[in-house]
Parts: sequence; structure tokens; C-alpha cells
Amino acid sequence: MSAWQKLLGQLLAAGVAFGSGVQVHAVGGWAMPRWMELPATLAWLVLITNAVNLIDGMDGLATGVTLFAMLTILTAGLQANNIPLAMAVVRLAGALLEGFLFRFSGGGPPRAEVESAPGDLAWCRFQGYHRREELEGAFGENDIGLVTQRAATVGTVVSSKVYGVMAAGRGLLYVGTGRSTVGRMIGEHGVGWQVENGDMAGLRMVLERLWARPEEVEETGRRARVVFEREFERRGQVRKIWRVLEGMGHELGTMRRAEEAATKV
Repeated sequence: MSAWQKLLGQLLAAGVAFGSGVQVHAVGGWAMPRWMELPATLAWLVLITNAVNLIDGMDGLATGVTLFAMLTILTAGLQANNIPLAMAVVRLAGALLEGFLFRFSGGGPPRAEVESAPGDLAWCRFQGYHRREELEGAFGENDIGLVTQRAATVGTVVSSKVYGVMAAGRGLLYVGTGRSTVGRMIGEHGVGWQVENGDMAGLRMVLERLWARPEEVEETGRRARVVFEREFERRGQVRKIWRVLEGMGHELGTMRRAEEAATKV
């Protein structure tokens, strides 16, 4: 097949995608005129298609780059609660890498929507809610625990999954502001990797590095377990509370002795 024939086929496929609703309406917040939407969509789809073809000169290069792009889009979709986008990306990522597995735990309407999505979901494993004693094993099935947090919720909530992931000896991949409790924890103790909301390039760089350095993933997981036992395990927390109460008792005793001395005077 000649290059012109391939280009014609790509344009026809892009036209079908446009007719199915895959359309470019704006770029960088600028809403383009209606007449520009078709040529912009065709150009974008054809250019991206050929960009992947151009880097496919080394075994696994195109697959690896595309996979990391899909993981980045998946994280953005989950963070925005865009279930259809997330499931479309999961299917594509699964087709790129045989054996790659996404685990979804829990229930409710979001799970029902995901399970009813059309297409092959062989790359997904759906699990129900776990009992408390099962959580460590459930978190331990994964190499990394993903936690996302919108900036608007910082200072009000901390995902309980953070502590479960650390207890299982797994590092945290946290998408959220570094000013949050989880962000500060990662910066102070090195128990994971923090990426700011919306930083797609930064997230991709982290994923690429971890893909190439499995020893970093393992070491971070071990560190997370040590930090959990030292900072958040029940006995450690009881000791911290006891030290606080002891300090309060000492201060109260000092105040009472001072009051008694003043009364005698």
C-alpha cells in the first residue's frame, strides 16, 4: 500500500471518528469556529497516528510511550470521575500490554456503570468491598497504590486508603497538591511520588521512571511500611497520645504547685 493510500485511509477513519462525536472544539481554552472543527479534528487524529508510526522503529518503543500516555489519561479520567473515558483507556492499555491488570474495588453506581460499558473488559478485575482484615492483602496485590485528591478538599479529608497502602508495604502515587497532608508526608518521608493536579507531563515522567526502575518501587514500598509502623501503627499512636497526656499532666502539676506557693505567700 502506498503512502497516499495509507493517508487516505487515515483521513477516512478520522472522518468516521468525527461523525461519531470525536471532535476538537477548542484549543487551550479558545473556542474555534464551527468550520474549523472538522479540519482540526482530522489533522489532530492523522498527526497523532503518524507520530506513533514514526517512533515505532525500536521494539516496544511505540507501545511503551502509548501505554504511559494511556495511564496518564486514565488518572485524569478517574480524578474527574469520567468513567466512560477511563474505561476506554483501560481497554486500549490492556490491548497494548498483555497481562496488564487494572483492579477496581468497591461498589455503588460508578461500578455498575463501569461493568456495563461495552467492549472487552478482560484487562479489568472487579472486586467488592473488603473486610477490614482483608485490606492489607487487597492492597498488597498491586505494585503501587494510586491516590487522587482534588485541591478543593485539601485540609478537610485524608483518604484512609493512604494508610492501608503503606501498611501493605506499597508506595503511594499521589495526584494532588504538595501542600496536603499526603503531599507533605511523601516529601518528608519519601513514601511515594507526588504529582500536582493537572500536571500530565509530570505524571508521565514519574510513570516512565518507575517502569524503568522496579527497584525504586520496591525500596519505596519497604520505606512506606517502616514509616507506617513508626508513625501510624496503633501502638505507636497510643504512645504518642500517652506522651501528650503526660506532658499535659506535668504542666497541670506545675501550675498547681505555683498556685499553692502563691496562696501561701
